[in-house]
Amino acid sequence: MNIHKYGQSDAGSGVIVETFEDLQTMRAMRKTWQTLADVDPEANIFLSWEWMYRLFSEDPGTWCVFLVRDPALGEVSAILPLRHRFHWSKSKQLCQTRFEAAGRQGLSPLTGLLCHPAREETALRALAQHIKRERWGRLTLRFESTGRRLQALAGHFGGQGYRISWPDYKTSNQQVDQLRVPTVSLPATFEAYLENSISKSTRSKLRRFQKKYLEAGAYRLEQTSAASFETNIHIFKTIWRSRWEDTMSSRRMDSYLDRLEQFLRRCQSMDVLFMPVLWRGDRAVGSLVRVVDMSRRSMFGMAAARRLDDEMPAIGLLLNAAAIKEAIRRGLSTYEFGHGTHGYKYQYGAADQELHYLKIERRGAVIDAFSPRSIGDAASFARSCLADGQISSAVRALKQIEGTSSNLRPS
Repeated sequence: MNIHKYGQSDAGSGVIVETFEDLQTMRAMRKTWQTLADVDPEANIFLSWEWMYRLFSEDPGTWCVFLVRDPALGEVSAILPLRHRFHWSKSKQLCQTRFEAAGRQGLSPLTGLLCHPAREETALRALAQHIKRERWGRLTLRFESTGRRLQALAGHFGGQGYRISWPDYKTSNQQVDQLRVPTVSLPATFEAYLENSISKSTRSKLRRFQKKYLEAGAYRLEQTSAASFETNIHIFKTIWRSRWEDTMSSRRMDSYLDRLEQFLRRCQSMDVLFMPVLWRGDRAVGSLVRVVDMSRRSMFGMAAARRLDDEMPAIGLLLNAAAIKEAIRRGLSTYEFGHGTHGYKYQYGAADQELHYLKIERRGAVIDAFSPRSIGDAASFARSCLADGQISSAVRALKQIEGTSSNLRPS
């Protein structure tokens, strides 16, 4: 892996922007990273040092961190973690490097950057100027919570050299908005939630089903523990696969479930996983994946799985009620259902919170869109093209590699 660390001053501001992409530096950054997270009101567990360190350790050589340091104050003002990946543009027949929010490969449902609230303007301007000096074809930041920070960052990319857009992100034939998170505000007690946050119909249904299925003993709810974790990973993946295997390819299914397993292991190792399993006798019929974020006093919904061949009609209702009850017991303020405006989420008293999606595409010289970080992947691409007889694409990729290698900017 090509490891480097360097700093560049942002003219007129007195701050320095540093780049690093090695785990040794990341380890040394722990205290500094946490100090910034502690003063940033927008911080969340998915931008924490521990989460990012584990994520980077799982996938080395694919990420970098841009850090804004103010020497006069002796403090760090902003931290932006990014993932870089190789892209072959079929339309342009060119190699590109693309930046995206670092957490997305690891299924982080919230992304963005850490920033000192009193120094946002200077820090975001410095970040933008630094990013402009990097080589990339596209930068995307999806699932950022403030919107304000992305607007400020994008404002520094004006002019003819960049195309800025704010894409929608909708699925299910454009019916489900994945940039909205239905969220329940939690009261002090579960009884207060039942009385004031949901409809009389939902409240009656929940109490009836709890009595009929749980209190009568036909079904039982169990929280995942250290002892049951390995078993419950397998249970969740098996149920989820049986539910969705007809809707996606085996390759896509396997890729998602592999990343989900890594996500679960990350959460379990950090003791932030809440994963209830609903059993009927010795057969698991449903489960939820929830993440407890004490920095935001929230429980975030990641995934759900249920058996469609079990006749009990309230699997999701009982599981979510148990999770909401646990969130209230822990003193949390919100219960977030995760991405997507799926209709069932609103019966729990949820209202939408908005997430944001910024895309910046670079226009101009070919060399500016292809980073030395991507040379290894580009070479692998060229070899596969040669093996498949795609000589023209291989030659174009190799010429681009040669041009980038001979014009490396000093680090």
